[in-house]
Amino acid sequence: MRLDPGTTKNRDGRIVYLVPEVKDALTGQLMRVRTLERSLGKIIPFVFPSPRNRLKAGPWTNIKNAWWGACRRAGCPQMLQHDLRRTAVRNMLDRGLSERVAMSITGHRTRSMVDRYPIVAPADLQDAAKRMAHTSLAQTRAHLEGREPRGAGNVLI
Repeated sequence: MRLDPGTTKNRDGRIVYLVPEVKDALTGQLMRVRTLERSLGKIIPFVFPSPRNRLKAGPWTNIKNAWWGACRRAGCPQMLQHDLRRTAVRNMLDRGLSERVAMSITGHRTRSMVDRYPIVAPADLQDAAKRMAHTSLAQTRAHLEGREPRGAGNVLI
């Protein structure tokens, strides 16, 4: 899917590759819009025209009520739209994508988004503690046995 310059949060255009389920859902929505275009006899330049006035098929003027209603029905009434962008970055980093690729997909211009978002999960901290405990134990044993593991540096006991 091509996002034209000026249509995104940072105003930059980019290409977004969709998973099959999302592509199918968008294709279905576009088919519904094309059917509405034929019935109204006019071009509708929106993927999701406002349902308020079906004859105008214009843009959403206020999406807040629709957003809060959808969140309430989904069981997450306090979710903000921006939470989805942060969650997407978190999920991409968890799956091993590089920060640069995640930034490109979400449209972030600078790496500061990694610093700005609280995307360190408790599981990450637990994993770090386990790794450090294992490494520290191996270094301590090596030190006590009179041999330093490669790259161990100074070991405090």
